Amino acid sequence: MTKTYDLTTNVGKVRLAIQDTDVTDAEFSDEELEVLISSGGSWQQGALLAVDALIAKYAKRVTFALGPRRENLSDIVEHYKTLRASLERGLAGEMLTEDLTFSWTEESDSDTEYSDDD
Repeated sequence: MTKTYDLTTNVGKVRLAIQDTDVTDAEFSDEELEVLISSGGSWQQGALLAVDALIAKYAKRVTFALGPRRENLSDIVEHYKTLRASLERGLAGEMLTEDLTFSWTEESDSDTEYSDDD
């Protein structure tokens, strides 16, 4: 399976959004990300689906201790939940921006004169 990081592609944009940028240790293959992008309909929705998959993957992990070393793997889930919320806010803001259209017309009133001589 291919693992690339090219910001000119939707796969690269998803990798950047979810911080899966080290292709030597990537969470997803390009093919997996392409399926998520296709399923979501956009790279932004694909990123949300990717984070959901990571939450599901790491939700199975628990906190464990081995001697003096302690690993709290549930922190990873909280990290991805926070990331998801951030991506959702960004996506909602982008959708809102795309839906808004502003237009105005400047009119000049030739009967009104302005003077700085006051």
